[in-house]
Amino acid sequence: MAVAAARTIGCSVVNIGGQDISEGREHLILGLIRQIVQLGLLQKVDLNWHPELVRLCEPGERLDALRKMPAEQVLLRWINYHLAASGTKRR
Repeated sequence: MAVAAARTIGCSVVNIGGQDISEGREHLILGLIRQIVQLGLLQKVDLNWHPELVRLCEPGERLDALRKMPAEQVLLRWINYHLAASGTKRR
């Protein structure tokens, strides 16, 4: 049931089954848990949950472009935005 539930929420469950979980194959279980946590955290990285992310649009960029970005890319842009605001040249 756990593998089927993970699949339905969007986890990649290639080469893992219920037998792997019951046998305690740690690397597979940890990989599955990491995916579940990642999906849960990244789910709320969008303009509906955080309208202040509109500040991340670059000059001349349309808001639709930001809406279509994967959550990971939005987070990278958020980090770079704050790095630039702090005055550092690092990105």
